Amino acid sequence: MTSEGFLKTGTLILKKDPGKSSSYEIFTEKQIAEAFEVFDEDRKGKAKLKHLGTIVRAVGRVPTLQDLEDLASKVEDEEYPGYFRLPKLLPYLTEILMKDDWKSSTEEGMIRAFRILDADRNGVLENAFLRKLFTEQGDNFSSEEMEKFLNTFSNPSGNINYKELCADLVASQMFDIAESRRKIREKLVDDRYRMC
Repeated sequence: MTSEGFLKTGTLILKKDPGKSSSYEIFTEKQIAEAFEVFDEDRKGKAKLKHLGTIVRAVGRVPTLQDLEDLASKVEDEEYPGYFRLPKLLPYLTEILMKDDWKSSTEEGMIRAFRILDADRNGVLENAFLRKLFTEQGDNFSSEEMEKFLNTFSNPSGNINYKELCADLVASQMFDIAESRRKIREKLVDDRYRMC
């Protein structure tokens, strides 16, 4: 932050609200800006809406599909549909972070939830059971999403060790986009590759 009341990160400079004095809030906004910058591909101050979820997750939050759709409808750029700009995202995402909304479950909480499903109490769930559960209950996975999930997390015997899965799924309680920038860029490259 400069002395004139501007937040500067990389190539983005945003005018700061003079009423904001919390150093945590300033830090939070800077982290959001740095995450946004990774997806501002042409450096014109806009990012594609399809990257909104990745940016939200990069700052340690785990929104539902409905949460993302609601946020997208609030921040979508009127001039460039399918895109959003940081100044419009910043107040919404900062408020979510400051209120501590959309937090990830703890690893222990997720393990307890999976343990309820583990009739044999062996720490492993069968792929067929998970396929049925995830495609027929709650926010249903598509067949393609389910296959990708199973291919990513299944062990050699074709089952999922849910303790290992939970360790991979839990979002960090503390975020620092500067340290996570490489992972975000890898995700961007993966997204571009899948579009080819």
